[in-house]
Amino acid sequence: MSLSTPVASSDGTQSAPEQCVSPQSGRSPDEKQDLELAKLRLEIASLRRKWWQSPALGSAILVGLISLGVSWYAGLFDLARKQIEFETNRSKFEKDRAEVELAKVQAERDQTKADIREQTRIRDEIKVESRRLNEKKDAASIALARIQNELVKGRREVGEARAALDRAIESERAALARTKATEALLHDLARPALRVVRTELDDEKVFDFRLGNRGPGPAVLKRNQYFVDGRPLRPNATLLELLDALEINETFMGWTEYDPGERLPMGAEMKFLRVREHQFSQAAAYEFSRAAKRLAIAVCSCSIDGTCGWATYGQVPGELGACE
Repeated sequence: MSLSTPVASSDGTQSAPEQCVSPQSGRSPDEKQDLELAKLRLEIASLRRKWWQSPALGSAILVGLISLGVSWYAGLFDLARKQIEFETNRSKFEKDRAEVELAKVQAERDQTKADIREQTRIRDEIKVESRRLNEKKDAASIALARIQNELVKGRREVGEARAALDRAIESERAALARTKATEALLHDLARPALRVVRTELDDEKVFDFRLGNRGPGPAVLKRNQYFVDGRPLRPNATLLELLDALEINETFMGWTEYDPGERLPMGAEMKFLRVREHQFSQAAAYEFSRAAKRLAIAVCSCSIDGTCGWATYGQVPGELGACE
């Protein structure tokens, strides 16, 4: 088998290939020597060339550069692809976010529109309510003015009515005063003045007890109360009971009883206990005087208008009670 190896010159050019004979071909020792010499020359020539002029090294460098280029291109392509993918994803993300923001902005815009519509509605309602309130205010002002006018008029009328009332009260007071004066006058005119009088006239032989009305009106006799030695007899005791209590012989005594409700006119007198003139004697006069000192008399009488009182003689002990 023969090999042809290119021979490089010192300037880097390649010479014509030299024929080499394989050792297995059974060449002669001279041929072998020639082959080894040629190999040695090739090695020397290879050593003389620059390192970058070595075909193997150039091939390795070329393969490395190609590999590096391919790797760089593949890496650059992958980087570009990833960059493109990243940009695509980012664009999609930005798009989605923009859509979300757009939806949010749209929702906010819709809400803003709704708020504006609501505010507009509220503003319109406020305007309507304000207009209604202003109308009510105007009506209230008119009503207030009318009420104030009526109040002024009412105060004036009240003042006039009060003045008229005061005049009426004064007139009524004057009339009442006149009425009271008239009533007092009539009362005085109708008031009796009942007195229980003891009379002892020796020369005229007059010894008696009498009721006398000195008032302008009649006295209505009601009842009597007798006391002997400070002790009361029973109410409305008779004169006979009185004479028995005084221990007087009634044969020379005369008496006159009156009925409850009997009237004693103005200026009239009634001798209700006396010594009879035709039986008068000094002894009778003495007995009468002695008995009169032991006696106390109270007579209840009333006027025609119902005013009542007691007329008394002597020392009446204690309270007499109501006279009616």
